[in-house]
Amino acid sequence: MKNILAKNNFRHLPVTEDDKIVGIISVRDLVAFFANPRFR
Repeated sequence: MKNILAKNNFRHLPVTEDDKIVGIISVRDLVAFFANPRFR
């Protein structure tokens, strides 16, 4: 997902389930996730 955002210069991507949008993920969301010590 990180590569899709960077390669296409997107800052947000939709999150889908059963062809319905259920949320949005942003670059900021990914940065916060990877910065979280529990992820490591």
